Amino acid sequence: PGTHARVAEHVAANAAANVVLTRAGLWHETTELTFGRDPGEEDNLGSFSAGGGTGGVTCPVVRFDEFAAAHGVGPVGLVKMDIEGAELFALRGMAGTLARDRPLLLMEVNRAACERLGYDPAALWALLAGDLGYRPWLIGRGPADWREVADPAGLPQGNLLFCPGDRPAATRDVHLKAALRWAARRGGRG
Repeated sequence: PGTHARVAEHVAANAAANVVLTRAGLWHETTELTFGRDPGEEDNLGSFSAGGGTGGVTCPVVRFDEFAAAHGVGPVGLVKMDIEGAELFALRGMAGTLARDRPLLLMEVNRAACERLGYDPAALWALLAGDLGYRPWLIGRGPADWREVADPAGLPQGNLLFCPGDRPAATRDVHLKAALRWAARRGGRG
């Protein structure tokens, strides 16, 4: 609720007419889930996770493919996710969009969060790299620090850009913050 309120304030303050706020999470099915935070994370609004610790909030969750069809969303150029381990479930709920639009995927992968939800990050690689042909790139702090990650076995946590082919030229000579700005423009097809 706090994150939704902050985003609503920013949308209003910036008169962002192209933003529609929906108070729902992404999942592989339409249902309700309880989200909580681990002890010590009470001040971190971004730390809520499905099945998390304390301070539970019940929220509707939706399949993105159904949501997009019902709301006329598309085509999708970029998906940005940092959803505390729920990435695999959200991606399963947008399988049609991924196959049809082939968007770039900017995601944080956090091994501990994935394992808390019952899977190994290798499942993300099986879906994205194996089934859909995406190439995962670990975003480095500087241009020379980016690297392709064929196997997530040694990756405890990181921000990755999954590309439906070669890494875009626009990301080759940039640092992390510039890559995030570029991805934000890409999401608007700009």
